[in-house]
Amino acid sequence: LGDVYKRQVESGNGILIPVEGTTIQFAKHFHAIPNVQVTILNKEQGDDEIISNPTTDSFDIVITNNEQPVQKTINYVVQGY
Repeated sequence: LGDVYKRQVESGNGILIPVEGTTIQFAKHFHAIPNVQVTILNKEQGDDEIISNPTTDSFDIVITNNEQPVQKTINYVVQGY
């Protein structure tokens, strides 16, 4: 991959995740599924991010508190090729 593909980094700040969750679409297409890192802002005890269906174009996310969906704001960083 080294010479053919260049490492890409994309981020989003202050993204509101509704109770039902959402899909985060990447601005650019990755050539392989990237690494996703999420920070929940104003995190409370019991908060957890549930990331699913990662692809080269997007990922799904739901925030839960003690396994119950909640609305929260996140920052995210995706890195890959």
